[in-house]
Amino acid sequence: MGIRSPIHPKAGGLFLLVLGLLLLGAYTNDQAALAHGKELRIRVSSFVPDTGEPLNRLYRVEVVYAYDEDPVVGAKVWFVASRLGGGPPMEPLRLEPFNEPGLYAAEIRYPLYGSWNVTLSVAEAGEGETSFVEEVVPADPARDTDEVRQEALQLFFSFDWRDVAAIAVRVAHSLAAVVWFSLTGVILVAHWFLPPAARPAVYRRLAGIFLPGTVISLGLLIASGIYSGIYSAPVKAPGIFDFDVMWRIPFGTAYLATIAYKTLALGACVVLAVSIARVLRTASYPVVAGADDSVAIKTIAAPATKTAPLGNDRRLYRLAAANALLGGSLAVAVAVAIYLHYISHLAIFLPD
Repeated sequence: MGIRSPIHPKAGGLFLLVLGLLLLGAYTNDQAALAHGKELRIRVSSFVPDTGEPLNRLYRVEVVYAYDEDPVVGAKVWFVASRLGGGPPMEPLRLEPFNEPGLYAAEIRYPLYGSWNVTLSVAEAGEGETSFVEEVVPADPARDTDEVRQEALQLFFSFDWRDVAAIAVRVAHSLAAVVWFSLTGVILVAHWFLPPAARPAVYRRLAGIFLPGTVISLGLLIASGIYSGIYSAPVKAPGIFDFDVMWRIPFGTAYLATIAYKTLALGACVVLAVSIARVLRTASYPVVAGADDSVAIKTIAAPATKTAPLGNDRRLYRLAAANALLGGSLAVAVAVAIYLHYISHLAIFLPD
């Protein structure tokens, strides 16, 4: 009879947990900072809308990602000010979205003249804050209008749970690869270090966990690979799936070539997994007690011939060896992709 083993509840729970993190990142804006980077540029414009009310200021704040100048849409921008030298505190005020994406505005009334330390806090898509000093002085009676003052600020999002989730996905991706190649590595170790009569017992134990281990590990590799392709590419989401952009960025063609190879290699892993699962069942023939290293001839999927067990063992070894070679080539492809990822970023930031 074939060996049937349900997926272990803990293993299934781990798979669902990581899959949930992937879905959370894919269907919310919380992962936007991962695709655009954690650095923001904030351009602040302020002026006195009415020279008769010099304590009033109208602020227009433009928030964009420093990496690609894309507007930060749906952010929560808060205004907080404290007077240098003392004075009554001002209540935090949230700036409202303006008429264009990434623009926020509010009218502020300062209680006193003087130098005010203004802090702009940005939440959603990340968290961070930056500050500047606003000089609130009486209006010049010689001028009918007040000039527009501008500030260019820099802000970095702090490390938060979004980064933890992103790291967890990458760790899961690495662990899934380790699990998959370890499953087939057991076959190689058994073939190298155990006599033929001792291998079936190892294969039987391996057959009990091979199916759930394969489904979980390859499933996580595919899901986390798609996630990383969207949020860990040299360009913003949808990442490598934005082919028009990928063709234009420095080294983008080479980067896509490595991704294409990894995709084909992962497909080959799936084909090997199906083949190994079939041969593993036939190679797990029972050892006959007291038969002096002889084996039972009858197997599940093979006819009763004396050479069938040895043939299945050799075929299983060849499949596992092919998977090991595939894993080595994937390691090289990953190293190349990481290198291209970094130099693509550097080429964009430092085109000269």
